[in-house]
Amino acid sequence: MELTDADLLARVIVDGDQHAFGELVRRHQSPVRGLLRQLVRADVELADDLAQETFIRAYKNIRSFRGEAKFSTWLYRIAYNVFTRMPAKRKELVGIDEEQLQAEVDPQTTDPGLRHDLMNALANLPVTRAHGRHACVARMGCLTTKRPASSIFRWGR
Repeated sequence: MELTDADLLARVIVDGDQHAFGELVRRHQSPVRGLLRQLVRADVELADDLAQETFIRAYKNIRSFRGEAKFSTWLYRIAYNVFTRMPAKRKELVGIDEEQLQAEVDPQTTDPGLRHDLMNALANLPVTRAHGRHACVARMGCLTTKRPASSIFRWGR
């Protein structure tokens, strides 16, 4: 018997069950990515990055889900909010040369199957070490510069 979204949410909230959240991601990632692709005019890579950020935010804020609407509705609202904050997000990456980033795309992250697996793995990372999650987000976002992540995110300064 397949668990409902409500059952999975209860497992995530009550037990901290990361596998249950992984199942929610699996169920909802295609519709979320589809919505974001429409919003970013079919830029698949950007839509995937925004979808990833959507699920990270959903995981961090899962306890704020009140159940007044369907989980998918709540998730779409997060996705839309992530989309509308997109210009602000780009400003956080000050000092990173966009042309250089495009030239240094890692072939491992351009394979759709591998990218899907990496997104699932990222969704299952614990939130306890924010810097580690940001480094993974940077890697998934093809920030494959030769500089260490600490210089990109200005950690330790």
